[in-house]
Amino acid sequence: MPASAPKTQTSLGRVGTWLTREAIALTGVVGTSLTVLAQVAGAIPMVPAIADLLQFWRETTAIAIEPPFRLVGIEPHPHIAAALAYAVFVAMIGLGANVANRLSGGPPFDPHWQMLEGATWPSGIAFAAMLTAFIFGHDPTSESKALLIMGSEDAGKYAFALIATAGYIVGDALGQRVFHARLLRTAALTLAVIGINQVLMSWPGA
Repeated sequence: MPASAPKTQTSLGRVGTWLTREAIALTGVVGTSLTVLAQVAGAIPMVPAIADLLQFWRETTAIAIEPPFRLVGIEPHPHIAAALAYAVFVAMIGLGANVANRLSGGPPFDPHWQMLEGATWPSGIAFAAMLTAFIFGHDPTSESKALLIMGSEDAGKYAFALIATAGYIVGDALGQRVFHARLLRTAALTLAVIGINQVLMSWPGA
């Protein structure tokens, strides 16, 4: 038994080192996934536990986004707040990829990186799918209002999409090719949660 203790400590140490190195990227991945799920929660029936978590997440991110706007006397539309949260977390994926690469001793990133140079078809499809779900997944309720810019709901959707896309571009600049690989993990996590929810919804009494 004593002989196994060092191995356990070594394993725990490696996990701790990995979590430290990946903390920013993991926050970005989980935050992005939860933000997308919170936006589509109204279009997809959710089991109570997941629905409550997503409602809490939506309210928390809205509260976090509001203070800078209130300083200038503006109350951001909930959809804009959601888009900003999404952009911030997507950018964090790129930042976290950069930090993790440095801490792991990986090769230095290309200082002459061109915008979206490392974008791949899978990454582009994943981003487009999340963005589409994000734009059209809003759940209009009696308390919500469409996002209008100059009286146009379509213009509101474009502004929404541009904010989210800005996060994608920043993530690409910070994380380069590693960012695109992690974006695929984000899409996979989002789909996994939806799949788990669908299985739970099919259970009797769900």
